[in-house]
Amino acid sequence: MRILNLVGSVVFVVYGSILPAISTAVLNGVLIIVKLYYVIKMVIDHKKQKQTQVENNKVNETEFIKDEK
Repeated sequence: MRILNLVGSVVFVVYGSILPAISTAVLNGVLIIVKLYYVIKMVIDHKKQKQTQVENNKVNETEFIKDEK
């Protein structure tokens, strides 16, 4: 959803640049920066969460192997 919003802002920046609607272009330009920040943050958090899950699985496997012995 955030990416779709980002695309909409890009379209409005182009629209505002073609027409003499500078305020529309500037506002949506700022929104692009904000939306990019949150998309990048979301991707980084997702990667960290995946890494944590992998590490937890390794710990659980090690404990399972120790319990079998």
